[in-house]
Amino acid sequence: MSMVMKWLGQAGFSFVLSRGVILCIDPYLSHSVENAEGLHRLSDIVVKPEDLKCDVVITTHDHLDHFDPDTIIPLYNKSNAIFVGPTSCLEHYLALGLSSSRFEVLDRGQEKIINGLSLRAVRADHDSGKYRDAIGVIINDFTHVLYHTGDSEYTKDVTDEVSNLKPDIMFVPINGRWGNMTAQQAAQFVAIVRPPVAVPMHYGMFAENTADPQEFVDACAAIGWHGTVILPHML
Repeated sequence: MSMVMKWLGQAGFSFVLSRGVILCIDPYLSHSVENAEGLHRLSDIVVKPEDLKCDVVITTHDHLDHFDPDTIIPLYNKSNAIFVGPTSCLEHYLALGLSSSRFEVLDRGQEKIINGLSLRAVRADHDSGKYRDAIGVIINDFTHVLYHTGDSEYTKDVTDEVSNLKPDIMFVPINGRWGNMTAQQAAQFVAIVRPPVAVPMHYGMFAENTADPQEFVDACAAIGWHGTVILPHML
């Protein structure tokens, strides 16, 4: 596939898509969570926020490991990126004193064309924390279709909305706590959506909130899904 993908840790990824557009989703590139909540960071910061190249930055919900001011502000200052996310993220973004002209609201059910990318927000059931407008995102650069679930439980409302999607790549959390599906549930979800490629995420960042991605690999095999699993820490 003619795209470049890099794992930034947790649920964060950067993509070089068609026509060279660089999209980042849920970048967490600081020690904010450890400083605020005491969770111990396991993984290295792969790039300094001010050095991250991006044209579009999606934040799927306003939790610190997804919308991180210590990452967002340097990105804002050092790039011309457009920021995209649900209303709760806009509210936090404005509270930081950042310009509304560089933020596009993308709430559930909305679809927008931004920098030549079609971005559609779908339901994510993520009840951990204050905000309940968390989204998954379908990214279409008119060459590839990517489905990033965001943080979500495995529920019928979520699976029904995307069961006929058939994306090229699907990204699913596997940590199984604090409002996210388990590795086994993630495998069931992948079997329903049937992407050729599945990527587990939301592990390996915090000692108190991680999972073994091999459990996802084994669950996919046991359930009879025959696509390819890419482990992001091997990218």
